[in-house]
Amino acid sequence: MTTPARHLIDLSGLTRSQVARAVGCTERALTGYTLGRTPNEPDRVRIERLTAAIEPLAPTPEERRRALLASSTGRSNLHRLIAENPTFELIHATVPVRERLGV
Repeated sequence: MTTPARHLIDLSGLTRSQVARAVGCTERALTGYTLGRTPNEPDRVRIERLTAAIEPLAPTPEERRRALLASSTGRSNLHRLIAENPTFELIHATVPVRERLGV
Protein backbone atom coordinates (compact mmCIF):
# COMPACT_ATOMS: atom_id res chain seq x y z
CA MET A 1 0.00 0.00 0.00
CA THR A 2 1.32 3.43 -0.92
CA THR A 3 1.17 5.99 1.87
CA PRO A 4 0.07 9.58 1.18
CA ALA A 5 3.65 10.76 1.81
CA ARG A 6 5.09 8.22 -0.66
CA HIS A 7 2.44 9.21 -3.18
CA LEU A 8 3.40 12.90 -2.80
CA ILE A 9 7.08 12.13 -3.40
CA ASP A 10 6.32 10.01 -6.47
CA LEU A 11 3.75 12.48 -7.80
CA SER A 12 5.93 15.57 -7.43
CA GLY A 13 9.16 14.24 -8.90
CA LEU A 14 10.98 16.09 -6.11
CA THR A 15 13.65 14.73 -3.78
CA ARG A 16 12.76 13.64 -0.26
CA SER A 17 14.57 16.69 1.05
CA GLN A 18 12.51 19.05 -1.12
CA VAL A 19 9.24 17.35 -0.17
CA ALA A 20 10.15 17.41 3.54
CA ARG A 21 10.87 21.14 3.32
CA ALA A 22 7.54 21.76 1.58
CA VAL A 23 5.68 19.69 4.19
CA GLY A 24 7.55 21.42 6.99
CA CYS A 25 9.00 18.31 8.55
CA THR A 26 12.39 16.62 8.73
CA GLU A 27 13.53 14.08 6.17
CA ARG A 28 13.54 11.53 8.97
CA ALA A 29 9.87 12.25 9.75
CA LEU A 30 8.99 12.07 6.04
CA THR A 31 10.76 8.72 5.76
CA GLY A 32 8.71 7.46 8.70
CA TYR A 33 5.53 8.64 7.00
CA THR A 34 6.49 6.83 3.79
CA LEU A 35 7.01 3.65 5.81
CA GLY A 36 3.57 3.85 7.38
CA ARG A 37 4.01 5.96 10.50
CA THR A 38 1.01 8.23 11.02
CA PRO A 39 1.88 11.89 10.42
CA ASN A 40 0.99 14.45 13.04
CA GLU A 41 -2.11 16.46 12.15
CA PRO A 42 -0.38 19.54 10.65
CA ASP A 43 1.89 17.36 8.49
CA ARG A 44 -1.04 15.15 7.39
CA VAL A 45 -3.04 18.21 6.32
CA ARG A 46 -0.02 19.70 4.57
CA ILE A 47 0.65 16.44 2.67
CA GLU A 48 -2.98 16.37 1.50
CA ARG A 49 -2.94 20.04 0.44
CA LEU A 50 0.39 19.72 -1.37
CA THR A 51 -0.85 16.63 -3.21
CA ALA A 52 -4.01 18.46 -4.27
CA ALA A 53 -1.99 21.48 -5.44
CA ILE A 54 0.72 19.54 -7.26
CA GLU A 55 -1.30 16.85 -9.01
CA PRO A 56 -2.99 19.10 -11.60
CA LEU A 57 0.22 20.95 -12.52
CA ALA A 58 1.27 18.49 -15.24
CA PRO A 59 0.67 14.93 -16.44
CA THR A 60 4.02 13.41 -15.37
CA PRO A 61 6.28 13.68 -12.31
CA GLU A 62 9.11 15.07 -14.46
CA GLU A 63 6.88 17.84 -15.80
CA ARG A 64 5.54 18.58 -12.31
CA ARG A 65 9.10 18.85 -11.02
CA ARG A 66 9.93 21.33 -13.79
CA ALA A 67 6.79 23.34 -13.02
CA LEU A 68 7.61 23.41 -9.31
CA LEU A 69 11.23 24.43 -9.85
CA ALA A 70 10.64 26.98 -12.62
CA SER A 71 11.67 30.42 -11.45
CA SER A 72 11.25 32.63 -14.52
CA THR A 73 8.96 34.96 -12.55
CA GLY A 74 11.11 35.16 -9.40
CA ARG A 75 10.71 32.59 -6.67
CA SER A 76 9.85 29.07 -7.75
CA ASN A 77 6.52 27.50 -6.86
CA LEU A 78 8.42 25.12 -4.59
CA HIS A 79 9.94 28.02 -2.66
CA ARG A 80 6.52 29.60 -2.37
CA LEU A 81 5.21 26.37 -0.86
CA ILE A 82 8.16 26.16 1.52
CA ALA A 83 7.70 29.78 2.59
CA GLU A 84 4.12 29.16 3.62
CA ASN A 85 3.87 28.71 7.34
CA PRO A 86 1.49 25.84 8.14
CA THR A 87 0.54 27.69 11.34
CA PHE A 88 -1.12 30.35 9.24
CA GLU A 89 -3.10 28.02 6.97
CA LEU A 90 -6.39 29.17 8.52
CA ILE A 91 -5.69 32.73 7.42
CA HIS A 92 -5.28 31.57 3.82
CA ALA A 93 -8.03 28.95 3.89
CA THR A 94 -10.41 31.07 1.81
CA VAL A 95 -7.88 31.50 -1.01
CA PRO A 96 -7.62 28.42 -3.27
CA VAL A 97 -4.18 26.80 -3.28
CA ARG A 98 -3.79 27.16 -7.05
CA GLU A 99 -4.46 30.89 -6.74
CA ARG A 100 -1.86 31.22 -3.98
CA LEU A 101 0.64 29.43 -6.22
CA GLY A 102 -0.14 31.71 -9.12
CA VAL A 103 -1.00 28.74 -11.30
